[in-house]
Amino acid sequence: MLKAASLSGLDIARLEKDMADPSVTETLERNFQLQRALGIEGTPAVIVGTEFVPGAASLDTLKALVARARAQ
Repeated sequence: MLKAASLSGLDIARLEKDMADPSVTETLERNFQLQRALGIEGTPAVIVGTEFVPGAASLDTLKALVARARAQ
């Protein structure tokens, strides 16, 4: 991962410092807990409003999801 980050031009020293920040671990753990609670078992997965779409969603599907969420 660090090699890919370096090749893309990221500041590796800053990346490593940021990765060591406890808030990053806390945020990831909250996301994992939410994923488990929702029964999400793979990626990609999208939640828009109250709708859950497992797997890849087309642009038209995403637009429809957003439109429905805005209408609620």
